[in-house]
Amino acid sequence: MRCAKCGKENPEDGKFCPECGSPMTGKRLTSAPQRTDMWSQFLRMAAKEKKALIILGCCLLLFLFFLVVFLLFVWTALRTADQRKSVSDRAVAAQMEKSAVPPESGSAE
Repeated sequence: MRCAKCGKENPEDGKFCPECGSPMTGKRLTSAPQRTDMWSQFLRMAAKEKKALIILGCCLLLFLFFLVVFLLFVWTALRTADQRKSVSDRAVAAQMEKSAVPPESGSAE
């Protein structure tokens, strides 16, 4: 039995066309549908490309999500390292001030 909408050959007991999804009316088509083979082929190709674009878009969004997470992680790690370094530098400077020898008040001649 041929589908009335797209012209694809389908099993006799099918309720819906597996190609276009339209319900099978039970009428038998003896000739090809009004659409040309070229038009049907174009529609099938467009549907496949649409699926590919959806998959590509999802992969791109997933990639961007992981990129943002990675950049936030690196930024946080660098910021934390800078804060630790500045605290360490201040501690070393304070320690050096405490251990510094005070200058002699009188000049030795």
